[in-house]
Formats: sequence, structure tokens, C-alpha cells
Amino acid sequence: RSELKLYDDAMASFNKALELMKRDKDIQLVHRAMGISLLYQGKYDEALESFDKALDGKDSRYSATEIDILYYKAETQDKAGKYVDAVMTYTQIVDAEKTADAYMLRGLEYVKVGDSTNAETDLRAAIKKDKKNYEIYLALYEALMDQNKTDDARSVLNEALELGGGKGADLVNQGKIYLKLGDLTMAEEKLQKAMDKGEISANLGMAELNMLKTPSDYTLACQYFETYLAAVTNDAEAYNEYGLCLMAMEDYAKAEMIFTQGVAL
Repeated sequence: RSELKLYDDAMASFNKALELMKRDKDIQLVHRAMGISLLYQGKYDEALESFDKALDGKDSRYSATEIDILYYKAETQDKAGKYVDAVMTYTQIVDAEKTADAYMLRGLEYVKVGDSTNAETDLRAAIKKDKKNYEIYLALYEALMDQNKTDDARSVLNEALELGGGKGADLVNQGKIYLKLGDLTMAEEKLQKAMDKGEISANLGMAELNMLKTPSDYTLACQYFETYLAAVTNDAEAYNEYGLCLMAMEDYAKAEMIFTQGVAL
């Protein structure tokens, strides 16, 4: 309730500001702030209206602020499930600034609309611009697998392993890669090291690992899901995976509860 009141107070302040603002730049910044607030409230249609007002019909030669607004607009479209619209918005960004992030994010949207060919093109472009991002390699792997390019997909994973890195997040990504390559021993080694460093996301990898190691008993996998979701409560995908794990354990009542929590997100 206190959080909702803060949002309501903020929106009231924004509306008051719009009455007082005279300069177009100031009005644009207020609409941007309103859009961000609405995005984080899950009011996606209203957020998109605010971002469009901030852009004021502009469709080329964007300023740095307008590029920033386009990124928020695309994120909102993605969260609203409007993946084709998000592709179009990211295309505006790519046309304006050909950065690794822009290519990667559009590539991820292409994956969601089922266009693996364009996803591969964008993700390869992203890698050329940023060879140190595990996320891009993993997304490219999925795009290649969707096209049944198995050998190319494995090659991308092996290339990603060359990135190295000893931080918790790096070790988790290495663990994920070894899982996809079917090397459970190395996957467990990397994920355990990540857990030793306090990387909470390693629990998801350990859950997947244990589901592969003991397909007849997901008890330990469920425990890893529990640990992760106790710390990260807004990951809908993790709730889904945990629910499926519980279903495999025939704990249907708890699975229903977990799915319900995921849907609420």
C-alpha cells in the first residue's frame, strides 16, 4: 500500500509539473518519468502512451534522451507481450545507433517472434561489437538450435567458454554452457564455485543440474528452487520451472500455489 501511495503521489506531481512546464524539453522529461513509473506499476498501455507523448511523433534523428525513451518503450512492449512492436522499436534504435546492446535486444525479440534467422544475424552483429557478453552467446545458441544448426550452436558455446572470468555471474554462465554441452561434471564444478561466491542465481543452474542427474527424484532440485525464490521473488520464469519440478514430484497442490504466484507477476 505504501508503494502504491508513492506511485500515486509521483503521478500527481508529474501531472502538476505538466501544468507548469513551458519548455518542450522539460515536458518531454516529465512524460518520460511518467512512462517509467507506469512501466514499473505494470500499466503497460498507459506507459506506452506516455512514452509516445515524450517522443511527440518523432521518427528519426533522435537525441540521446529520445534514444533512452525508445529503450524504455521497447522494454514496455516486451513486457506487454507485444514482441513485433518491440522489434520495430529496437529497429529504430539500431538505425540510430548500431551498438551491441541494440542488436542484442532486437535479436532477443526476434527469438520471441520465432524469427530465428534475423535473430542469428543480429546476435552475430552484437558479438562482433562486444565479444565479452555471455548473454549474447547464449541467445545465439538458442537461435541456432531453433534452426537445427546443432554444430554451429555447439561451436558458439565453446567460443563463449573462452571468455573465462572468475566472478560469480561468469561462473554461472560457464555452468549453463557446460549443462548445454552435456558435461555435468564441469557444470557442477562451475556452479558450486559460483555458490561459494554467494551468487544466488547459481541455485537455478544447480536445480537444472540435479534434474538431469536424478531424473527420478527432483527433491534436491526443488530445494534449490526454494532457495533461489526465497531471495529473488520477481522471477516468473523461475516460478514456472519450480512448478514443473513440483508437478514431476506429484506435489500438485504446491505446484498450483507456485504457478499462481508466477502468474501474479
